[in-house]
Amino acid sequence: MTKDPTKRLGSGRADAAEIKAHPFFRNVDWDGMLALKLPPPFFPQITSPTDVSNFDEEFTREMPVLTPVHSVLSAADQEEFRGFTYVSEWAANGKQQAMNQRQPPPPSSQQQQQQIMMSSVSK
Repeated sequence: MTKDPTKRLGSGRADAAEIKAHPFFRNVDWDGMLALKLPPPFFPQITSPTDVSNFDEEFTREMPVLTPVHSVLSAADQEEFRGFTYVSEWAANGKQQAMNQRQPPPPSSQQQQQQIMMSSVSK
């Protein structure tokens, strides 16, 4: 591998054309690939949405670490997301669970009657 990124195949003005012209890729149907007409060379076998058997244990044994956020996005950065409305199902569910935990349960009918009586006595 070439250490200097500016000297790597495909990093020049010709960009991807340089890679496509390389003898190693001479039999690749680039148009067919772009049109998704070529079958993928490998179909991983998975048993569930959480199946990680195709990943090396070196990675699946690692404890996940969340990246801490120490700043707020600038107005210019926020502008990049204007109109962006997608919220993943897991995030929406997590938000709903958090909201449910914050809100006290609605008062029972007996508690409501007591509140009404107390408010009328204090008037």
